[in-house]
Amino acid sequence: MKNHRSFLTILSICSVLLAACNPSASIPDSGFASATATEPPAAPRQAWLSEIQNEVFWQPEEQQDWQIATLDLPLATGYRVSTGAQSRAAVTFSEGTLARLTPNTLFILHNLAGTTAEPQTLLELLTGELFILLDGAAGTGAFEVETISGTAAVRGTWLGVRLNSLGQLFATCLEGVCNLANTAGNVQFTGGEQAQILAAESPPTAPVPMEPYQLNAWFQNVPGAVNIALEQGLLDEQDLPDGCDPATGAGCEIELDCDPLTGAGCELPDGCDLETGENCALPSGCNLITGAGCDLLPGCNPETGEGCAMPFGCNPVTGAGCTFGAFCDSSVYPECELLENCNFITGEGCVLFGCNIVTLEGCAVPPGVEP
Repeated sequence: MKNHRSFLTILSICSVLLAACNPSASIPDSGFASATATEPPAAPRQAWLSEIQNEVFWQPEEQQDWQIATLDLPLATGYRVSTGAQSRAAVTFSEGTLARLTPNTLFILHNLAGTTAEPQTLLELLTGELFILLDGAAGTGAFEVETISGTAAVRGTWLGVRLNSLGQLFATCLEGVCNLANTAGNVQFTGGEQAQILAAESPPTAPVPMEPYQLNAWFQNVPGAVNIALEQGLLDEQDLPDGCDPATGAGCEIELDCDPLTGAGCELPDGCDLETGENCALPSGCNLITGAGCDLLPGCNPETGEGCAMPFGCNPVTGAGCTFGAFCDSSVYPECELLENCNFITGEGCVLFGCNIVTLEGCAVPPGVEP
């Protein structure tokens, strides 16, 4: 026994002696903390792939080989996860948080700290779309999704984050309170609202109601989202098509005359310049003329480009039919007017005096400037 002192009473000495003979006997509290009485440290948080649809890949660190992911694969900080064009996945965290990945999504797990009561999680979304389902209170914990344009945060709610090929960030809040921020500003929005960051140097936009195509993304990827949308008053049951299964979301997509993600069925926006593609982008960031920021059309073959042409002729995979757009300023370079056949995606036909103004090959550019 430790902490013996000369002024212990006879009674307490007897108690100690009795305890030594009988370890199961209770010992009066001396008022001093015992080294063995401290609570064991909380177990570290964990994350693993809880659902896989078709082929999903993972990478332990950058520059290492990609590997085919298997169900229940544990994820550690630094790991990357990627879904293909026809693939989906879900990541479960030990406190119950769920992250659902849509096709063509890539993220890095940067932080998996805190406890199940106070979780601290940071994902970096490099491309694509994911949905964070954080039910219940997270205490002072936080779940953040970082991108090149800004960071979306979720606390006790459902958050969707999409990053398009232009680096534009679109965040939707199906329920609860969400936050979108970068160095230029910070905005908070609630259930049924969305906010955007259209350029890394621009502040987040003011919250506005979610668009039907954004609700469809929730319905297609997150079981139970339909019921949440109905509870939030974001739509009425009569808005849902016949055969809709609210529990799974199957068959619940709202019919759209124009799909802002692919441009299917969409007319050119007012003020769209057919020659440059300027002012031709839809609210989702998809440019109907250049194809920049657009998702691939259903049925598109990413390897061959077959079936990938946008409604107005631009094929984002091959670059065929895509105008050079505002990348060439004829007021600065009069020769730009000659680049009628310049393909701004492949760089073909974009050479001026030996300089390819898309790839910068053959151009005298300052050190550190990348194409």
